[in-house]
Amino acid sequence: MTLITQDLSRFGYQPLTVAAKLLKAYAQARWASNADQLGEEVALVFNTHSGLVFLSDGEFNAAVLNDTGVLENWLACSICGAEGLRSEVNFFDDVTCQTCAEQEAQSLTNT
Repeated sequence: MTLITQDLSRFGYQPLTVAAKLLKAYAQARWASNADQLGEEVALVFNTHSGLVFLSDGEFNAAVLNDTGVLENWLACSICGAEGLRSEVNFFDDVTCQTCAEQEAQSLTNT
């Protein structure tokens, strides 16, 4: 069974409802902040395991609807795996959480 799909026939009613809201927000360029964005090759994606529907670009950046109904990037730390909405997780940059960035800086200082 495929975990991630772009095949709309596999979405079901609720995921299609979320997909419609995502596409409307994307068409209206409703973003949570100026830092939130997607690049080229944007696609609608459905995680069949979690039920999460999101937009993803050619660089594997992802955006979901936040609680206020606007698009926000979903970030994941490349070191520890911490993940969440940009507004909910403290990130140093788009790929490193603040905690890992501080630990990395400390380890460089100690060498």
